[in-house]
Amino acid sequence: MGKLILAFDPGASVGFAALSSDGRLTVTRTIWANDLDAFLQHLRVKLFPAEYDVVVEKSPEFQHHSPVTKRVEAILVEEYPEAHLVQPSQWKNHPVSRRKLQGQLTQHERDAAHLALWFQSRRDSAHQAADATGADAGSSRR
Repeated sequence: MGKLILAFDPGASVGFAALSSDGRLTVTRTIWANDLDAFLQHLRVKLFPAEYDVVVEKSPEFQHHSPVTKRVEAILVEEYPEAHLVQPSQWKNHPVSRRKLQGQLTQHERDAAHLALWFQSRRDSAHQAADATGADAGSSRR
């Protein structure tokens, strides 16, 4: 459970948020698509050898998106093949998506931060369910 969460909201400007293992929002940024490669290189150096989960908002297939947005998504998936791709409809109606965030954030930064918080709540719920199932299995063997 103690992994960082890196969340990306792709577009011509890319929202980025990092959530610490204890659930604190540590960094938010807006990165221009043209600067994404340099930013990802910076993350590789800064994060090595930290463990982290990556979550990327995936554009709905039925909507037309600019070539820039598609290119940004492709770059992120290539950089993070293990990334969790999430449709906006999966997280935008969750209560955490309405949580008030501190600071003056751009819309992309807010979306990335809420996406990270949503992913953390989902990941923590899955771990709690697995722990409960393991505890039940252990007690049933007695």
